[in-house]
Amino acid sequence: CDKVEVKMELGESMVDDGSNDGSKSRIKECRRCHRKFDGPRSYTSHKKCCKGVEEDDNLHCCNICSVSFRREQDLETHVNMHEGNKPYECRVTCGERFYGKN
Repeated sequence: CDKVEVKMELGESMVDDGSNDGSKSRIKECRRCHRKFDGPRSYTSHKKCCKGVEEDDNLHCCNICSVSFRREQDLETHVNMHEGNKPYECRVTCGERFYGKN
């Protein structure tokens, strides 16, 4: 492989992308599931979720971006936004469609 990987604390990695400018891209890897992330924000969310699922049966995590929710209904609404699904229709007045029930 033309990339050199240096392991760091908490399962983070720094990967030399082989460019001549000496820059390194920061790739973070989860120690539990070995999923890789290219940004600290997505890694932090995933780490909380991955750990939380083991410790808290009431935590529901998005498989797309690893954001966690306490209520399954909130996760369903969130996933609908990722997928562009608007399964809920206003039946009172306007007929507009929404991602969630609320």
